[in-house]
Amino acid sequence: AVTPRFRESDFEEVEHAGGTSPAWPFSYAELEPYYCQAETLFRVHGSDGADPCDPWRSKPYPYRRVPDEQSIRKVRERLEENEIKTHPTPLCSDETWLDYAPITWDSYPNTGDKKADAENALLRDALKHENVKLVSDARVLRLNAAKNGKEIISLDVSYGDSIITIKPKSVVVSAGAVNSAALLLRSADSQNPKGLSNSSGMVGGNYMSHHCTFLMMVDPKEINDSIYQKTVSINEFYLGGGRGDLPLGHVQMCGKITPPMVQGIYSWLPEYPLKWLCSHSVDWFLVTEDLPVPDNRLIVDSRDRIRFSLTRPNYSSHVQLVQKMKERFKRAGYRWIFSKPFGINYPTHQCGTVRMGNDPATAPIDQYCRSYDHPNLLVVDASMLPTSAAVNPALTVLAQSIRAGQQWLTDSV
Repeated sequence: AVTPRFRESDFEEVEHAGGTSPAWPFSYAELEPYYCQAETLFRVHGSDGADPCDPWRSKPYPYRRVPDEQSIRKVRERLEENEIKTHPTPLCSDETWLDYAPITWDSYPNTGDKKADAENALLRDALKHENVKLVSDARVLRLNAAKNGKEIISLDVSYGDSIITIKPKSVVVSAGAVNSAALLLRSADSQNPKGLSNSSGMVGGNYMSHHCTFLMMVDPKEINDSIYQKTVSINEFYLGGGRGDLPLGHVQMCGKITPPMVQGIYSWLPEYPLKWLCSHSVDWFLVTEDLPVPDNRLIVDSRDRIRFSLTRPNYSSHVQLVQKMKERFKRAGYRWIFSKPFGINYPTHQCGTVRMGNDPATAPIDQYCRSYDHPNLLVVDASMLPTSAAVNPALTVLAQSIRAGQQWLTDSV
């Protein structure tokens, strides 16, 4: 439900401890109107000007901020009193979920529409059109290019117990950063031996996944009885503050950590002490930007398995972020602090594998998500992102999808 915009600097070249985050093929100003549309579609709740590094906006948030529950309000006040600057987390949900969710939750309160998502904010309305059809129990196996290698002329689809062929005018691939790239690689042919849309050799490359850590801060004198605590964020170290005043990342509350979550990692811990610990904890999610590296990539091997080759060039920045936040929280009186970093086996916000760019020699798609190699093919999901920034990417993906769709319609007239 966390739906911030990328910072204005996220579209520019930025130096990090682990290397350089390159500039996007367009500026924040180009995407800003589409952010406004995306916030309306996703019913985003926020507070204008509350985040000190929030980018400028031409329109206010469409809905007021989601208020803190009482225990979280006390946490916010305590942090502010100890000079930790907080701001309301932009959310595509509102407080009415309290009427539907008697237990804690993270991603959604129920299967209804209390949290906007791709289904209830977008797909449901699209299906009202007679020329839109949703096909379930289907999987695209490969895309087929014309003999000249340029145009996509058909899709082979596993549908129920059959393999069928669909012959479209245009194709939009939107299967996520892993499966979009894998589909293009699986679709290699004699004219495109490295895979479709891959004359640059970059499909599957530049894989990014945020550096992340769960952090629990505990005060044995305070009980946290919130249902949904994700209303507070901290960007003190987003633009700088690391060694050499380099950026470190973003801090937001995560969904309430419960004993089964902890036991999923540390199965030997007994439940009763965990119940006490979790009832007194306030839980955070720390995020640092991953950097695009061409050799950080996924491949599809000869047995049709997806394989990864990864390094973590900016992890030292994340270590600094965790250390600094532990220091800040201890200063605020939280003496018991526990943290658990995510490894590469727990990926978060995967992106970058079919990145946008202005040079077809280094990017599979242009700034409007159109394939350089196949003009009737678009790739529109998180795989298109040139950089990962250090905040949740959903709103940016939606905004750029609207921008790409508008340009596609204009070119088709």
